[in-house]
Amino acid sequence: MKAKAPEEIYLLPEVGNPDGLSICWYDAPYRTGAIEYIRTDAFIERAEEFIYSALNDGIMGTANIEDFMRLFKKYMKGK
Repeated sequence: MKAKAPEEIYLLPEVGNPDGLSICWYDAPYRTGAIEYIRTDAFIERAEEFIYSALNDGIMGTANIEDFMRLFKKYMKGK
């Protein structure tokens, strides 16, 4: 059975570690400055959902590339 990993994790910048990041990770932003990482498959699934929705709802036929990219970025950020 495959282990379930969270979609997103957050690392905190930390002085003293060789890579500059904390050893612990969090599933929500712990404090300002946290660096967000997302699983590749979760990112791709989210992008696919938006593009599929945009094609079916006709957004891609009416929006110029700037509008489409603005909507895509907004969707990917979860807003």
